[in-house]
Amino acid sequence: MARKKNEVKAEKTQAPEVKVDEVVTNEQVSNEAVKNDEVKVEKTKAPKVLKFPKKKLVGSKRFVKHKDLINVLLDEKKDYSIKEVEDIINNFLYSKK
Repeated sequence: MARKKNEVKAEKTQAPEVKVDEVVTNEQVSNEAVKNDEVKVEKTKAPKVLKFPKKKLVGSKRFVKHKDLINVLLDEKKDYSIKEVEDIINNFLYSKK
C-alpha cells in the first residue's frame, strides 16, 4: 500500500490532538517541581553601597556647605556611605543638646 506524497505531507503538518486530561496548569507544574526538588531558588544580591574616605567627602561638591563639619565629625581611618554622612551631619545640626 503506497501512499501518495500529498497524504504524507498532510499528516505531518497537522497539529497533534490534545486531550483535556493532558492539560496541566502552572500550579500543578510548580507543585510537581517542588515534589521532585526541581525548584531553583535564585538569591538576589543587595545593591552594593559605595563608601568613601573622609578626604573624598570633604572635597565633594555635595557637601561643600558642610566641609568643616565633615572634617571634625568623621574619622580619617573609616569609609562612609553618603547616607551615613548625611545622618551624621543631620544628627549634629538638629539634635537637641
